[in-house]
Amino acid sequence: MILNAPDLWEQAYGNISNNKGGLTPGVDGLTLDGYSDERAGNLRQLLRENRYVPAPVKRAYVPKPHGKQRPLGMPTTNDKVVQDVWRMILESIYEPVFKDSSHGFRPKRSCHTALKQIAYWAGTKWFIEFDIEGYFDNLDHKILMELLEKKIDDEKFLNVIRKMVKAGYIEDWKYYTTYSGTPQGGILSPILANVYLHELDCYVERLITDFEKGKVRAENPEYKKVRNAANWLSKRIEQTPASDERADMLKMKKALHRQQLTIPSQNQYDPNFRRLRYCRYADDFVLSAICPKEEAEGIYRKIEIFLKEELKLNTSKTKSGLKHHTEIMRFLGYDIMVMHSDRTVKGRVYGKHFKKRSLVGQITLRIPEEKLKSFSDKHGYGNWITRKATHRPFLHHVSDAEITLYYSAEMRGIAQYYALASNFNHAIGKLRILWIQSYLKTMAGKYKKSMQ
Repeated sequence: MILNAPDLWEQAYGNISNNKGGLTPGVDGLTLDGYSDERAGNLRQLLRENRYVPAPVKRAYVPKPHGKQRPLGMPTTNDKVVQDVWRMILESIYEPVFKDSSHGFRPKRSCHTALKQIAYWAGTKWFIEFDIEGYFDNLDHKILMELLEKKIDDEKFLNVIRKMVKAGYIEDWKYYTTYSGTPQGGILSPILANVYLHELDCYVERLITDFEKGKVRAENPEYKKVRNAANWLSKRIEQTPASDERADMLKMKKALHRQQLTIPSQNQYDPNFRRLRYCRYADDFVLSAICPKEEAEGIYRKIEIFLKEELKLNTSKTKSGLKHHTEIMRFLGYDIMVMHSDRTVKGRVYGKHFKKRSLVGQITLRIPEEKLKSFSDKHGYGNWITRKATHRPFLHHVSDAEITLYYSAEMRGIAQYYALASNFNHAIGKLRILWIQSYLKTMAGKYKKSMQ
């Protein structure tokens, strides 16, 4: 299919040329400029004759939070095209079998789809967080190829992947061999990373099947006692004519209803009810457990052992562990919290009115203030604490429209990412004040005018 489908190579060229960074040159200095059918034909001929050899990737670094740096590998243009063709084939093979719990680097899936899944984890008692140490750098080549061989029996196809992951990298004009990992920045790396961790997804799915039990929690005996007392009073009230005695019973019934709203209707510690839920985005994943702490710790240890023994991956001790539902969990840049508000709402079913607590055990997504502060500091909007804006003189040489577009694109990006947050209006509103004042000061500075 690859060697006899020119359309596939044209599609790969289109995909790369439309991507941000698609024109970045690799170690050979060539770009997609001047790419032609003849160039694609030459690549297919090299592949047909088993003479295709991927070039080493060009190593670069991008800053990470807390001052660390993330290594990126930039393939040559020809290798990008070959990788994208291979990516399309692998995607068609693996997308139908990937689990719904996997959201990273997949079509029609994103951070938002992962967060929306987590938003339905009502009743969580324990969050189990995992972070894999240097995942892309420590991916075992032998295990990866064995996993690919489970579904693919085309040895020539697999040999190209084997050559790609072992191509090495160039840094400071020196060549380094790669014994493990797949370079971040490579077109093929994301789907290979998902194929590798698909084994983890399957393992956790089996854990969930064995762990979960019970259709619903048992009823809380205390709640049942209060409810029955209220029902008994209701019958007495119906049989009692208007009198002081009836008024007293109505007061007692209201007091019992208020008491009901303070008591869980189900037994929160039912030994016959267990739930485990799972969500993964690339190498970061989290589980929600409804169970005692000892059982949640057992789940953590089982997954840690599986990663170590089956996939040769180490868990980051500082970023992994258990968190109680009263604590805040940070995932994909959001603060994830379990609500415990006693706020009540009114409802009506079959003509009968009722009240219920609306937020107990529900998940809420919030924007961490330090993320907004970091964003403001990075873009030079001003002092987040004092709310004193600053101008950006490096924009004075461009047109008014370009300055406006520059500011708009920045705010639109962070606003769209945090659109799921329950505190969106309040949190983004604080950033917007500093943002718009910085914009006005920049425009005033350009024309040497006062902002007023």
